Amino acid sequence: MTIGKTMAFNRITLLIILGLSSCASQRAQISSVELRNHVSWLAADEQEGRAAGSPAAARSAVYLTRHLDAAGLIPAGDNGTYFQYFDIPAPAIEGDSTLTIGDEVFDVATLSASPAETHNAVLVFADDDDVEEKIVLIKSDGEIRAEVREAAANGAVAVVLAGNESIAFDAVPGKLPIAVVLIDNEQYEKLVLDVFNDVVQVEVKADIQKQTKRARNVLALSPGTSGEMITIGAHFDHLGWGGEGSLAPGVHAIHNGADDNASGTAMVLELAEMWGANRGGPLPRERGVLFCFWSAEERGLLGSDYWVENPTIPLGRVLANINLDMVGRVGESKITVGSASTGDCFAPALEAMQTYYATSEIDFKLNVMSGSLPGGGGSDHMSFHKKSIPAIFFFSGLHSDYHKPSDDTEKLAYRQMAILANGLAEFIGELQLVDGGFEYHKPQAAVDEMAK
Repeated sequence: MTIGKTMAFNRITLLIILGLSSCASQRAQISSVELRNHVSWLAADEQEGRAAGSPAAARSAVYLTRHLDAAGLIPAGDNGTYFQYFDIPAPAIEGDSTLTIGDEVFDVATLSASPAETHNAVLVFADDDDVEEKIVLIKSDGEIRAEVREAAANGAVAVVLAGNESIAFDAVPGKLPIAVVLIDNEQYEKLVLDVFNDVVQVEVKADIQKQTKRARNVLALSPGTSGEMITIGAHFDHLGWGGEGSLAPGVHAIHNGADDNASGTAMVLELAEMWGANRGGPLPRERGVLFCFWSAEERGLLGSDYWVENPTIPLGRVLANINLDMVGRVGESKITVGSASTGDCFAPALEAMQTYYATSEIDFKLNVMSGSLPGGGGSDHMSFHKKSIPAIFFFSGLHSDYHKPSDDTEKLAYRQMAILANGLAEFIGELQLVDGGFEYHKPQAAVDEMAK
């Protein structure tokens, strides 16, 4: 980002006049030791990867509240607590699926990815010319998702499927577009003959029992003198023992998520402790700061999305959001900043951050993206974008340990994390004071320079 020389000079001059009595000089600095301690606890094997809704995630939430409460932050969850509870999907269980042919009812299996539906229609082969509004009989070659999607694209309402081997209930992750029931090879061979010789009317019932479990966000407030506030957040959940979302398929092992996102969680917690200890920050501030620890981000931004739809403070008071997701791999002393263009307020705050580094003679670079969201922008700031609230994203980049069991504590750059955290304190402090600029600007699509 290009910073105006005049503005930078004026700020430096002001700091000299004040005897360098900036926010940074009036507070204890965040240390690499404190950040390492938090990350080491959150990303320990004992926390089992902090999967949303798990006992380990609940322990992590309690760990956060103990520190927030000790720092004097105000609970900002439900009913005077630090917690906001919400339900998330849990693994489905198999119900009583059936295949009915004439007067005969057969107990069959299904897939967890199947919708729970019942259909009555003619049974046909997948390669028939017309499968519209019919049920398709398939012998799978192992590409179940592709086979079911093709049947759905051709207009089928359900699939009766057999495989060379037994197919597990959870064999297909995610969701399928139409209902599926599973039969054995003996049933399949009989149905092939029936369909070949006659019109066969069948009823397919795929019975999947959906379940939910409780997750929780953790919310704490450092109040200002007005009702307006800045939010800063990080998600504290990760992938547990792997499975869906893991990039180590088939590996059942703890995914500790040190960078993703114990790093951001530790940083927000240290900033919260700083603001709590100073009762609203190093200097009196008109705007407060809401510190947000989101759950179920890995399940699709569920925690932050739930909060913006069910805010524990009036959403109209929220002026901007800061999101920290994967900020631990800052070994080259630089951080990527995305979505800065969504609010004019972010420019002076980034300037304050850069000025802090310059006056402190710290070599740390802000790589400010223009016009696009880095990495697709798939993190909790997107929930605020949906509500047209300016939201900025700090991110140290993807790496080969992303969503794998190898994302461990010893691989984070704690000294540089501390440098980033102290710069973010300047950033937050400036947002608490800046005059206006909180109108939302929708991010523009990324420009493909190679296409020009």
